Amino acid sequence: MDFGNPMFLWALPAVLLPVILHLFFKRRKIRVHFSTLLFFVKKERYFAYRRKFYEILLLALRTLIILLLVLALSHIFFKRFNFITGGSTEAVIILDDSMSMQSNLAAGGTTFDFAKRKAEEILNSLSGDDGASLVFLSGRQGINQTRDKAEVLKQVRQAQITAATGSMSAAVQSAIDQLRKASGLNREIYILSDFQKNNKPSRAISTAPLENCRIFCIPFTGSSENLSVEGIELDSTPKIVNRTVKIPYKIVNHGKNTKDVKVELEIDGKTVQTRQLTVKEQNSASDQFVFVPVRSGRIIGCVKITDENIPLDDKAFFTFSVSGCINVLLVRETRGNEPDPFFFLRFAIDPVKDNPALGIRTETVNISGLTGDRLKNFHIVWMSQGEKLPDDKAMLIRRYLDNGGVLITLPSGNSTQETYASLSKVSNYKLYNVYRITAPFNKTGLRFNKPLSELNALLQLDLIQWRKIQQLRYPAGNVIAVNGEEPMIMEQPAGKGKWIALSFDLRRDFSNWPLLKSFPVAISALINYAAGNSEKSLSYVCGENIELYGNKISFSTTYGRSGELKSKDGKCVFSDNWLPGVILFSEAEYEAAVARPDSSESITGSVDSGDIKSFFDSPAALLDIGADITSQVTKLRNGTDLSGALLFLMLLLIAAEFVIGGSPGMLLEGIKNFISRRNKS
Repeated sequence: MDFGNPMFLWALPAVLLPVILHLFFKRRKIRVHFSTLLFFVKKERYFAYRRKFYEILLLALRTLIILLLVLALSHIFFKRFNFITGGSTEAVIILDDSMSMQSNLAAGGTTFDFAKRKAEEILNSLSGDDGASLVFLSGRQGINQTRDKAEVLKQVRQAQITAATGSMSAAVQSAIDQLRKASGLNREIYILSDFQKNNKPSRAISTAPLENCRIFCIPFTGSSENLSVEGIELDSTPKIVNRTVKIPYKIVNHGKNTKDVKVELEIDGKTVQTRQLTVKEQNSASDQFVFVPVRSGRIIGCVKITDENIPLDDKAFFTFSVSGCINVLLVRETRGNEPDPFFFLRFAIDPVKDNPALGIRTETVNISGLTGDRLKNFHIVWMSQGEKLPDDKAMLIRRYLDNGGVLITLPSGNSTQETYASLSKVSNYKLYNVYRITAPFNKTGLRFNKPLSELNALLQLDLIQWRKIQQLRYPAGNVIAVNGEEPMIMEQPAGKGKWIALSFDLRRDFSNWPLLKSFPVAISALINYAAGNSEKSLSYVCGENIELYGNKISFSTTYGRSGELKSKDGKCVFSDNWLPGVILFSEAEYEAAVARPDSSESITGSVDSGDIKSFFDSPAALLDIGADITSQVTKLRNGTDLSGALLFLMLLLIAAEFVIGGSPGMLLEGIKNFISRRNKS
């Protein structure tokens, strides 16, 4: 409570005037002596009690009338927030730039455009000495506290929507941190948001450390209808020219009405296929496009729809690299007249040189000629090593694996458990050397586990006759193939790639398998599976940073931005990540990245107005977006004037006193009788 004219409070003692007059004119009993009561009419005593009750009621009414008059004249008002008149104000505007703010309003335009107009109203309500700052809910850079409100206004007008979601708690904390450093006495936080359910904090946001702070929430509610395309996940198989690529997609209807929608497949900026789907309310529909690339290189595409609400989730981007074939580098030792360890392998998968009919091209190199530049051009390195792998070559292989390469290793007749031990050493023992001793193995057959288990029904693998193997340590990774309980092929993750170890050589001294018809089919399937890890791209949600390693990395995006990343200690961070699309990198371990919208922002569901106040552990005021922001804030700053209500109540009490007293009032009558007696005396 506060008073605009506190000088009238000096009249509060006048409230006692009715009490004084009541006591002064109180009826006194008079004793009269009579000889008999025979001639008196007997009256019930309750009439005296009723008269006494009326007198007390009139006394209370008259006391309240004077009290209400004094309080009304003192201009009493109720303040919900403390506001120091004459002190400067520091205001922080939290503007929700998340994707859901693209929803349409019934009156036209988007909620984000309307929120920006309301932000301008807030800035216009501030005086010249007041400060302002702008915080974006998504977390992207705004503008810190400043007296230059024109600069803040410029930032508001230039603000663009993002496909990120952001954090309400983090945004409010950022506002609190700025207000702590500000010098103004009055501190205000304005939150302009649709208050999505996905942004409701897990616990109430605390503003207790910040004194004299007021929170104003301005909620926006747009259309509840929306269609979105979910992020596309391609399989890991290598993409080869003239081989089909399946592109699955899922259309989600978040609204309350069934929708007919046209779905388009766009490749390199051109629509190549279309579908027509009907998606029921609060449901989804899935299908897939089948695309056949006719060229090698990187393919950039998207699945898109046309929807009038929230356009940023109407496209789901994807990218993949297409090879003319799978490139396999065969690395061997030169040991005199030793048989070629890759003779049967080369004949099975690449029989005609320079004509990779099976989509697999091989190249052979001696271990001494292995270089880092050569490794970059191959999906798979297939190595046959007898002597111990040199440390310098092991370091090259480790870097190749760290960048997503695939290594397949074979034992040879003179291999030992130390042959590939250097790979474990140079990786600080993060890679496990699975090889043990070479031992006789007089058994038959082979059985593949997932993901190659389908080969078991297609091939006559029981015809394989084993002579010896180099035993593998078990379990040291994922077992791809077994003979009984004996692991025959194992893989383990290695950096961003993988290391696949075979327990057998591909020559006849280990088995008869190279002579069987099942050998080319199984080996081709293994190569295709292994090369599936060679795609050097990644997927992330808009708003997340991408860490890259390199000294001079440049980038370009499908949404028209390009540049060079700043490097610090060989590390770069790509943070221009607010819109969905594909980002291409050069001189980095990744060639591309796909940015997808945050799917929670496609669900147009806001919390109830009453729940908004539960976001905070201190009082928060909800402002009406349909009314002028300045007048609402001014009213809340000044408080609610109770004078009019008190005057109205006083008139009601005067009317009640008139009805109960049966005259203009016994109070006035008593005053008149008092004056007349004084004149007679």
